[in-house]
Amino acid sequence: MTNRMQAVRAALVTITLLSGGHLAAQSTQSTFDTRWQPWLGCWQPSDAPALIGAKLTTLCVSPINSASAVQVTMLEDSVVTMRDTIDASGVARRVDKQGCTGTETGGWSDDNRRVFLRTNLWR
Repeated sequence: MTNRMQAVRAALVTITLLSGGHLAAQSTQSTFDTRWQPWLGCWQPSDAPALIGAKLTTLCVSPINSASAVQVTMLEDSVVTMRDTIDASGVARRVDKQGCTGTETGGWSDDNRRVFLRTNLWR
């Protein structure tokens, strides 16, 4: 897993831990799986370098053409630096990331508050 992918995952964990007021969210509208609703919007950690070891200006979570998936976009100084899809359908999907191929499976936790991802990559 690359440093950038680790940073995105760390940012999502940080959002989970700090969503009680330390992050500013911009609202967005959605008409799909309501479990995604708390995650939708653009987020700016109050202290990005200390949280993930890199400058993170904005992390946006937005709906796509699937009820079970969202797109995560990282922006640094308003420039898109990364896009990733998180699919919580429980179905393995093929992924190709930086020269490695494999599968990724996402699913909701029992309390529907978290999504767990399992990624298997090989060269």
